[in-house]
Amino acid sequence: MAEDDSDIGFMYLNLLQNLGHHVTLTNDGEKCLLAYIDKLKSIIKTKCQPKSEQPFGTVILDHKMPKKDGFEVAKQIISINPHQRVIIASGYSKDIFDEAGKHFNIPIEVLQKPFSRMTLVKLLQ
Repeated sequence: MAEDDSDIGFMYLNLLQNLGHHVTLTNDGEKCLLAYIDKLKSIIKTKCQPKSEQPFGTVILDHKMPKKDGFEVAKQIISINPHQRVIIASGYSKDIFDEAGKHFNIPIEVLQKPFSRMTLVKLLQ
């Protein structure tokens, strides 16, 4: 999960951990991408993991973040691993991301801000 607002990030971190999820939280797009690549390398390195295993069940990205925005990180993650599930959380219109996803041919989901904790939980299930 990448969220530059620490209060929001920790709120969702606690929620998801309490539900049994393992969460990696970063505060900017660049750190998120590095964490993703490190996790992917560790899976490849062990080779005892099935090829179908994803580094993370879902990558949740805030749209507006320092260093790299959520859409830019999503494009890079999908280019590395086209099967990774990616959700972008944004206050912008969902239509903008639907069009951009089609244009760049990347499968992203959009979570419209503001959203409730239960909306996030249901989307992840």
